[in-house]
Amino acid sequence: MTINSAEENLEECIKELTSGEGIDKIIVACSSGAAQEEAIKVVAKRGYVCMFGFTHKQWPWIKFDSNDCHYREFFVTGAFAYSRKQFKLALDLLASGAIQTDKLNTHMLPLERSVEALEAMNKGEGLKVLVEPSIQL
Repeated sequence: MTINSAEENLEECIKELTSGEGIDKIIVACSSGAAQEEAIKVVAKRGYVCMFGFTHKQWPWIKFDSNDCHYREFFVTGAFAYSRKQFKLALDLLASGAIQTDKLNTHMLPLERSVEALEAMNKGEGLKVLVEPSIQL
């Protein structure tokens, strides 16, 4: 399921989908402080939010209600990079088909259409917009 938070209220959608419970584990893998704040709003009681994406150096701060943290007892942690072993495991999982990416990669465009890919990203038209290099030898 995809929720476009530019068109729908993420917090209301998550409450409806989870009967008010929230999401147990959330990974924020983008550099948006707003996305990090939204994740904290929808995490379940005693849930986990992992901040994999980083915010810009000029705007590193996010806001959340510390009382909310106190009563819901959620955890916020950061993650940076990966080890060689983890990278190999991820590649193996992708190669074996254990991780399905077909619904994540919404656009795959050749290098010649990279301007179109950038426009799609700027308009928020895809979950993951990829540009495939076309090298002819």
